[in-house]
Amino acid sequence: MSQRATVGGCALGLAVGWNVSNVGAIADTVTDDYGVSLTTVGLATTALFVVHAALQIPAGRTVDRHGARRIGLVALVVLAAANGLALAAPSPELLFVARATMGIGTALGFVAGSDYVRAQGGTVFAQGLYGGVALGAGGFALAAVPQLVGPLGFRAAFASALVLAVLAAAVLALG
Repeated sequence: MSQRATVGGCALGLAVGWNVSNVGAIADTVTDDYGVSLTTVGLATTALFVVHAALQIPAGRTVDRHGARRIGLVALVVLAAANGLALAAPSPELLFVARATMGIGTALGFVAGSDYVRAQGGTVFAQGLYGGVALGAGGFALAAVPQLVGPLGFRAAFASALVLAVLAAAVLALG
């Protein structure tokens, strides 16, 4: 297996996993900037998870039909677009639309990344590394995103996710 393929899959996993907890990492900032309750912020993450869960099986079929790398790149475009949308304004309605759209990207991306590493002949270690990076990214977001609040406010969650999606797309394209 190509090490570049493992790195590409892990980059995809990092970008996908980041979106799970990036908003929760700065929930108090989001509540203040949006003028909503913590419950509302939590429901925005629920919107991501509901869409993500609903699309797992269709995402697998899409990856089988069109290829893991291609769908991984599509997922990163969806994540970049959704995070770009969320940067526009602190609007609760916009937040829910953006988070639900991110659920499309995370569903496609998680399945695509796992399949990409496997299809490229990934060892058990490479597949475990992918899973660790994809799931560990949420923890990393919890530590990193609050450090960006000073200059970015609520946009810290979305700007960081957008940057990761663009970087991951470049790495995956080279994988």
